[in-house]
Amino acid sequence: MRHRSSLWRLAVAPVALFVFGVFSSAVSAQTATVRLADDSELDNQTPSITGKLPVLFVHGHGDPSNYQVNWQQPLTQRNLPSFKDVLGANTDLAIEPYYISFANNDTRSITADAIEIGDAVERILRRHDPDRSVENTSVKVVIIAYSQGTISARQYLKSLQTQVDGMPAPRPSFRPVSEFIAIAPPNHGLGTRLFSTTNSLSVKQLYNGQKPHRVLPPDPCGNSFGEPSATDYIEILNKVDANAAHVIADTQN
Repeated sequence: MRHRSSLWRLAVAPVALFVFGVFSSAVSAQTATVRLADDSELDNQTPSITGKLPVLFVHGHGDPSNYQVNWQQPLTQRNLPSFKDVLGANTDLAIEPYYISFANNDTRSITADAIEIGDAVERILRRHDPDRSVENTSVKVVIIAYSQGTISARQYLKSLQTQVDGMPAPRPSFRPVSEFIAIAPPNHGLGTRLFSTTNSLSVKQLYNGQKPHRVLPPDPCGNSFGEPSATDYIEILNKVDANAAHVIADTQN
């Protein structure tokens, strides 16, 4: 219980600033880039560790170095520390941080990020509990995600319980994550016109596959981007099951 209560100190301070699984061959070929506290990469030579709570930090949309921007660099204009600063000042939290770094290109889907989160969680668990069985572990990972990273994490978590297109088969009895903390999550997609001319597939997915209103013609609001993997992406993610309806709009003003 100390870890859980301490974790909220970690989450709140900067805010006032995810096995040995059975993956398909196509999925297992993807390996996440995961950084340790000293910015070295988690790999097969990384020594095992015990007695610490693993926390996976998932950055938002943008350059692969965004993990540094979101989690490691202080907000100097607001005189706020970074999450890394807070961890350094609170070693009693006994947290072992991990920072995933996603590739960024126009054709990359949020699904690719979700697959890599799953890979990262497996490797983290293997480091902290090397003798565990396939479906059971004495260690669980905390995921703290920001912005688009929260949607990637949600897709990974949902895929553990139900089949999600492009993701591995569900594993309902597998519980690798103890807590999921979402910071600024676009759970209902994007409404801003700022990215109306985007070429990015992941941003089109956040628009639910539909073009937003633009200041100038020719595209009226609601026209499709013509990207099948973006069409109804947020709506599908938000469904509890294939037959359940879920409105896109916020339910509160």
